[in-house]
Amino acid sequence: MNGYLDPSELREAIDTVLQLTLSDTEFKTMVSSMDTRSDGSVTLKSFKKYFKSSKTIKKEVRAGRKAFTTLNIQVTDGPHKGKVIKKYSLTDAFQISIGNNEECDIVLDQDEDISGTHASICWNWDDDDSLTFDDQESTNGSKVNGASVVAGNTTVLSSKDKIEVGKSVLVVVMEKDDEEEEEEEEEKEEEEDPKCSCGGCCSDCCSCSSCGCM
Repeated sequence: MNGYLDPSELREAIDTVLQLTLSDTEFKTMVSSMDTRSDGSVTLKSFKKYFKSSKTIKKEVRAGRKAFTTLNIQVTDGPHKGKVIKKYSLTDAFQISIGNNEECDIVLDQDEDISGTHASICWNWDDDDSLTFDDQESTNGSKVNGASVVAGNTTVLSSKDKIEVGKSVLVVVMEKDDEEEEEEEEEKEEEEDPKCSCGGCCSDCCSCSSCGCM
Protein backbone atom coordinates (compact mmCIF):
# COMPACT_ATOMS: atom_id res chain seq x y z
CA MET A 1 0.00 0.00 0.00
CA ASN A 2 2.95 2.36 0.71
CA GLY A 3 0.77 4.62 2.84
CA TYR A 4 -1.90 4.96 0.13
CA LEU A 5 -5.08 3.19 -0.89
CA ASP A 6 -5.76 2.97 -4.63
CA PRO A 7 -9.42 3.21 -5.76
CA SER A 8 -10.07 -0.56 -5.61
CA GLU A 9 -8.37 -0.90 -2.20
CA LEU A 10 -10.24 2.16 -0.98
CA ARG A 11 -13.62 0.75 -1.96
CA GLU A 12 -12.87 -2.57 -0.28
CA ALA A 13 -11.65 -0.78 2.86
CA ILE A 14 -14.79 1.40 3.04
CA ASP A 15 -17.10 -1.60 2.64
CA THR A 16 -15.18 -3.40 5.40
CA VAL A 17 -15.22 -0.49 7.83
CA LEU A 18 -18.90 0.32 7.30
CA GLN A 19 -19.95 -3.31 6.86
CA LEU A 20 -22.01 -2.07 3.93
CA THR A 21 -21.58 -2.40 0.18
CA LEU A 22 -21.83 1.06 -1.38
CA SER A 23 -23.31 1.93 -4.74
CA ASP A 24 -21.13 3.75 -7.28
CA THR A 25 -22.89 7.02 -6.44
CA GLU A 26 -22.47 6.57 -2.67
CA PHE A 27 -18.80 5.69 -3.13
CA LYS A 28 -18.04 8.68 -5.36
CA THR A 29 -19.84 11.06 -2.99
CA MET A 30 -17.90 9.74 -0.02
CA VAL A 31 -14.51 9.87 -1.77
CA SER A 32 -15.16 13.46 -2.91
CA SER A 33 -15.05 14.46 0.77
CA MET A 34 -11.55 12.99 1.22
CA ASP A 35 -8.15 14.31 0.21
CA THR A 36 -7.57 12.36 -3.01
CA ARG A 37 -4.55 12.36 -5.30
CA SER A 38 -4.69 12.78 -9.07
CA ASP A 39 -4.79 8.99 -9.55
CA GLY A 40 -7.77 8.66 -7.23
CA SER A 41 -5.80 7.18 -4.33
CA VAL A 42 -6.14 8.34 -0.73
CA THR A 43 -3.55 8.43 2.04
CA LEU A 44 -4.08 6.06 4.95
CA LYS A 45 -3.91 9.08 7.26
CA SER A 46 -6.77 10.78 5.40
CA PHE A 47 -8.78 7.54 5.36
CA LYS A 48 -8.40 7.00 9.11
CA LYS A 49 -9.28 10.62 9.83
CA TYR A 50 -12.45 10.47 7.71
CA PHE A 51 -13.66 7.23 9.26
CA LYS A 52 -12.91 8.20 12.84
CA SER A 53 -16.68 8.24 13.35
CA SER A 54 -17.54 5.25 11.15
CA LYS A 55 -20.75 4.47 13.06
CA THR A 56 -22.08 7.96 12.35
CA ILE A 57 -21.18 7.68 8.66
CA LYS A 58 -22.90 4.29 8.42
CA LYS A 59 -26.05 5.73 10.00
CA GLU A 60 -26.02 8.59 7.47
CA VAL A 61 -25.73 6.16 4.55
CA ARG A 62 -28.61 4.03 5.81
CA ALA A 63 -30.70 7.11 6.60
CA GLY A 64 -30.21 8.27 3.02
CA ARG A 65 -31.42 4.91 1.74
CA LYS A 66 -34.40 4.82 4.08
CA ALA A 67 -35.53 8.24 2.79
CA PHE A 68 -36.78 6.65 -0.44
CA THR A 69 -40.29 5.21 -0.38
CA THR A 70 -40.98 4.12 -3.98
CA LEU A 71 -39.11 2.38 -6.80
CA ASN A 72 -40.02 3.13 -10.41
CA ILE A 73 -38.38 1.20 -13.27
CA GLN A 74 -38.39 2.58 -16.80
CA VAL A 75 -37.20 1.01 -20.06
CA THR A 76 -35.32 3.76 -21.91
CA ASP A 77 -33.89 1.79 -24.85
CA GLY A 78 -34.41 -1.46 -26.75
CA PRO A 79 -37.50 -3.24 -28.14
CA HIS A 80 -39.56 -2.29 -25.08
CA LYS A 81 -38.47 1.38 -25.02
CA GLY A 82 -41.00 3.58 -23.27
CA LYS A 83 -42.36 0.83 -21.07
CA VAL A 84 -42.87 1.93 -17.47
CA ILE A 85 -42.90 -0.86 -14.93
CA LYS A 86 -45.33 -0.63 -12.02
CA LYS A 87 -44.11 1.16 -8.92
CA TYR A 88 -42.80 -0.84 -6.00
CA SER A 89 -43.12 0.24 -2.37
CA LEU A 90 -39.83 0.38 -0.49
CA THR A 91 -41.41 -0.46 2.84
CA ASP A 92 -40.95 -4.23 2.55
CA ALA A 93 -38.22 -6.47 1.17
CA PHE A 94 -38.84 -7.83 -2.34
CA GLN A 95 -37.16 -9.42 -5.37
CA ILE A 96 -37.97 -8.58 -8.99
CA SER A 97 -37.02 -11.04 -11.73
CA ILE A 98 -36.18 -9.79 -15.23
CA GLY A 99 -36.25 -11.94 -18.38
CA ASN A 100 -38.19 -13.10 -21.42
CA ASN A 101 -39.96 -15.84 -19.48
CA GLU A 102 -43.63 -14.97 -18.93
CA GLU A 103 -43.28 -15.92 -15.27
CA CYS A 104 -40.78 -13.09 -14.64
CA ASP A 105 -41.93 -9.94 -12.85
CA ILE A 106 -40.54 -7.79 -15.67
CA VAL A 107 -41.14 -9.55 -18.98
CA LEU A 108 -39.04 -8.33 -21.93
CA ASP A 109 -40.07 -11.02 -24.41
CA GLN A 110 -39.34 -8.94 -27.52
CA ASP A 111 -35.63 -8.75 -26.70
CA GLU A 112 -34.04 -11.84 -28.23
CA ASP A 113 -30.75 -11.27 -26.36
CA ILE A 114 -32.34 -11.65 -22.94
CA SER A 115 -32.34 -15.02 -21.14
CA GLY A 116 -35.41 -16.67 -19.62
CA THR A 117 -34.55 -15.37 -16.17
CA HIS A 118 -31.80 -12.91 -16.99
CA ALA A 119 -31.33 -10.90 -13.80
CA SER A 120 -32.96 -9.75 -10.57
CA ILE A 121 -33.36 -6.58 -8.52
CA CYS A 122 -33.75 -6.85 -4.75
CA TRP A 123 -34.73 -4.39 -2.06
CA ASN A 124 -33.06 -5.52 1.17
CA TRP A 125 -35.27 -3.52 3.51
CA ASP A 126 -34.72 -5.76 6.53
CA ASP A 127 -30.97 -6.03 5.99
CA ASP A 128 -29.04 -2.88 5.01
CA ASP A 129 -31.74 -0.93 3.16
CA SER A 130 -29.99 -1.41 -0.18
CA LEU A 131 -31.30 -1.87 -3.71
CA THR A 132 -29.18 -4.52 -5.43
CA PHE A 133 -28.79 -6.08 -8.88
CA ASP A 134 -27.68 -9.62 -9.75
CA ASP A 135 -27.09 -11.31 -13.08
CA GLN A 136 -28.65 -14.77 -12.98
CA GLU A 137 -25.96 -16.44 -15.12
CA SER A 138 -27.48 -15.01 -18.27
CA THR A 139 -26.15 -15.96 -21.71
CA ASN A 140 -25.24 -12.42 -22.84
CA GLY A 141 -24.45 -10.84 -19.47
CA SER A 142 -25.52 -7.58 -17.86
CA LYS A 143 -24.09 -4.13 -17.17
CA VAL A 144 -24.70 -1.42 -14.59
CA ASN A 145 -23.68 2.09 -15.65
CA GLY A 146 -21.56 0.58 -18.42
CA ALA A 147 -19.63 -1.82 -16.17
CA SER A 148 -20.06 -5.57 -16.67
CA VAL A 149 -21.69 -7.46 -13.81
CA VAL A 150 -20.28 -10.88 -13.02
CA ALA A 151 -22.85 -13.50 -12.09
CA GLY A 152 -22.61 -14.08 -8.35
CA ASN A 153 -21.29 -10.58 -7.62
CA THR A 154 -24.06 -8.38 -6.24
CA THR A 155 -24.07 -4.72 -7.33
CA VAL A 156 -25.64 -2.03 -5.13
CA LEU A 157 -27.79 0.44 -7.05
CA SER A 158 -28.54 4.13 -6.58
CA SER A 159 -31.39 6.13 -8.04
CA LYS A 160 -31.06 6.79 -11.80
CA ASP A 161 -28.55 3.96 -12.34
CA LYS A 162 -28.74 2.34 -15.79
CA ILE A 163 -29.04 -1.42 -16.21
CA GLU A 164 -28.25 -3.06 -19.55
CA VAL A 165 -29.75 -6.49 -20.24
CA GLY A 166 -29.67 -7.73 -23.82
CA LYS A 167 -30.59 -4.82 -26.08
CA SER A 168 -32.67 -3.22 -23.34
CA VAL A 169 -31.70 -0.41 -20.97
CA LEU A 170 -33.61 0.01 -17.72
CA VAL A 171 -33.33 2.97 -15.37
CA VAL A 172 -34.18 2.59 -11.69
CA VAL A 173 -35.67 5.70 -10.10
CA MET A 174 -36.04 5.80 -6.33
CA GLU A 175 -38.51 8.42 -5.17
CA LYS A 176 -39.38 10.12 -1.90
CA ASP A 177 -42.88 11.02 -0.79
CA ASP A 178 -44.09 14.56 -1.52
CA GLU A 179 -44.05 15.69 2.12
CA GLU A 180 -40.40 14.74 2.61
CA GLU A 181 -39.35 16.42 -0.65
CA GLU A 182 -41.12 19.62 0.42
CA GLU A 183 -39.28 19.60 3.75
CA GLU A 184 -35.92 19.15 1.99
CA GLU A 185 -36.74 22.00 -0.41
CA GLU A 186 -37.60 24.28 2.51
CA GLU A 187 -34.33 23.39 4.26
CA LYS A 188 -32.42 24.12 1.05
CA GLU A 189 -34.09 27.53 0.68
CA GLU A 190 -33.26 28.40 4.30
CA GLU A 191 -29.59 27.54 3.69
CA GLU A 192 -29.49 29.71 0.57
CA ASP A 193 -31.29 32.62 2.25
CA PRO A 194 -30.34 32.55 5.96
CA LYS A 195 -32.23 34.81 8.33
CA CYS A 196 -30.72 36.63 11.28
CA SER A 197 -32.03 35.91 14.77
CA CYS A 198 -34.32 38.94 14.64
CA GLY A 199 -36.46 37.17 12.04
CA GLY A 200 -35.12 39.01 9.00
CA CYS A 201 -36.11 42.57 9.94
CA CYS A 202 -32.80 43.90 8.59
CA SER A 203 -30.70 43.27 5.52
CA ASP A 204 -27.44 43.25 7.43
CA CYS A 205 -27.58 41.55 10.81
CA CYS A 206 -24.17 42.87 11.77
CA SER A 207 -25.43 46.45 11.56
CA CYS A 208 -28.73 45.79 13.30
CA SER A 209 -28.83 47.38 16.75
CA SER A 210 -32.49 48.27 17.05
CA CYS A 211 -33.84 44.72 17.22
CA GLY A 212 -31.37 43.37 19.75
CA CYS A 213 -30.13 40.50 17.59
CA MET A 214 -26.49 41.52 18.04
